[in-house]
Amino acid sequence: MRYSGYTAIRGIATYQDPRYPLESGGGFEAWGRGIRFGFSHIGNNRIHWFAAINAPEGEKDGPMGRKQVTLRRLDGWYEPVRAVIEATEDAAILRHDIYDRAPLRRWSEGRVTLVGDAAHPMLPNLGQGAGQGMEDALVLARCLADADTDSAHALRMYEELRKKRANAIMKGSRLMGAVTQWENPLAIAARHFMLKTIPARIQSRRLDWIVGHEV
Repeated sequence: MRYSGYTAIRGIATYQDPRYPLESGGGFEAWGRGIRFGFSHIGNNRIHWFAAINAPEGEKDGPMGRKQVTLRRLDGWYEPVRAVIEATEDAAILRHDIYDRAPLRRWSEGRVTLVGDAAHPMLPNLGQGAGQGMEDALVLARCLADADTDSAHALRMYEELRKKRANAIMKGSRLMGAVTQWENPLAIAARHFMLKTIPARIQSRRLDWIVGHEV
């Protein structure tokens, strides 16, 4: 497994503020220097939030506790970032180092194959982990249905059909994570300039192909 270089801190808060109205399902993501924060409204005044923070692998929270460590790292950020974290019970805040794995050369051996995260564990930056597992299941079912009794051939076909796309998304998710977690001020300035000046349709064209390409 490969450590991504950042840890994910997550929680669910009951929070409502008329200054920051959000419809159910709405949310945002903000990028900083070696840190990003996002939240989504999941209904009934509940907010699911996350902070991805550059940190050494296995780093501990320290005596202040997880909530205070997170608030300190987000000192100076605009609201409602800190308010949402403040509204979360300390014991309900999770922290996990984030890992993926280099793409495998083979998924199948004889009548055994891999699907989902076993075949292509990816960073969560494109929101494609579960989706790619479902695509695996669909393609595998089609291959098995067309293979009659030759299941080994079906598994080879499944791997051939799925591996290129899944590995491309793995690599794209790692690249997205690297860009959003940059710490170098010059690199960050270039990133922000690009986001402001290049039309969104051009920025997302390759991602749209990767995520939306027909299975």
